[in-house]
Amino acid sequence: DVAYRHAGQDACVKIVTAGHYNARKLRRTVLNQDVTLRCYITHVGRSSMEIRTDALQVGEDGREQLVNVCHTVMVALDRSTMTPAPLPPLVHSSADVYAARRRALP
Repeated sequence: DVAYRHAGQDACVKIVTAGHYNARKLRRTVLNQDVTLRCYITHVGRSSMEIRTDALQVGEDGREQLVNVCHTVMVALDRSTMTPAPLPPLVHSSADVYAARRRALP
């Protein structure tokens, strides 16, 4: 969803997964508790983007805890030719927000 939103509502592109990497299990996942997924675009190239997915659960102290992190590379393809399609650049809302997300990576 985050990849298609970045590509734009009117974009005639198909987004495909190129790969997953740096998946890290940071804490034990409690099976009978909900898991919240948060996705952030961390980098955009000409036709590809990197998306970080954080899995969080509420800990015993009532605060969210990061339990798993994974990075995914997605590629935009032109629907008619199935060749790489250009993506809009990543515009950060704030340099501080971007820096905080990068620092949060354990």
